Amino acid sequence: MPDEISDLFPDSFEDSELGEIPRGWEMETLGELLDVDKDVSYKGDFLSDTEGLPMVNLGCFAGGGAFRAEKMKFYAGEYRERHLASAGDLLVANTDMMQNRVILGAPIIVHPWRGRDEFLFSHHTFAIRFRRSKSAFTRFIYFTLLKPSFRQVAAGHATGTTVLALPKDGITDYLTVIPPAGLLNVFAAKVEALYQKCQAFTEQSELLAKTRDALLPKLISGELRIPDAEKMLEEVGV
Repeated sequence: MPDEISDLFPDSFEDSELGEIPRGWEMETLGELLDVDKDVSYKGDFLSDTEGLPMVNLGCFAGGGAFRAEKMKFYAGEYRERHLASAGDLLVANTDMMQNRVILGAPIIVHPWRGRDEFLFSHHTFAIRFRRSKSAFTRFIYFTLLKPSFRQVAAGHATGTTVLALPKDGITDYLTVIPPAGLLNVFAAKVEALYQKCQAFTEQSELLAKTRDALLPKLISGELRIPDAEKMLEEVGV
């Protein structure tokens, strides 16, 4: 580890309500760091495959922090400014149809999709609105919400029998440890670089899948020959 990073870590621990924590780090509830917004209760008549704004819904949560963009829907109904999320925003599932609670409280970070970077989010979803630096805290809180300790808290706050629901205080009352600003900023920068690489790989994978689906039927039917397919791949930069 480079000295400029290792120097950001303390050389001792201190006792706290959460056990031993690095000296100089602070304990705070998430409610001290962020607000939670719940979106519009949408009407099915305004859902579309192509018209309106893309809407993040419960199907976009795969659990474990994974975002399933292919499950996005479009919504052409009315909405307010607070119902909007942008690429890079942190969203949390507040509903789970399954008793295993894999989705309940699960976070995702929304990424650009089909050239769009503005989205609606359904009422099954919370949008996290940071009181402090969004750029510094987004990734840190994302990983905080993936911790087993938070997963247990979310499950404990669940209400309902068939359909499970997570109230806002299931998130805002969670107590966690926050590192100093310098270390938090370094963490955010390192993770963001890795995230951008992952996003680039995802986009490449989607392009390859579309190309495969377009070429394979034509190759099987004989409509295209291998040299023709190779030329098409060169034209799209694959």
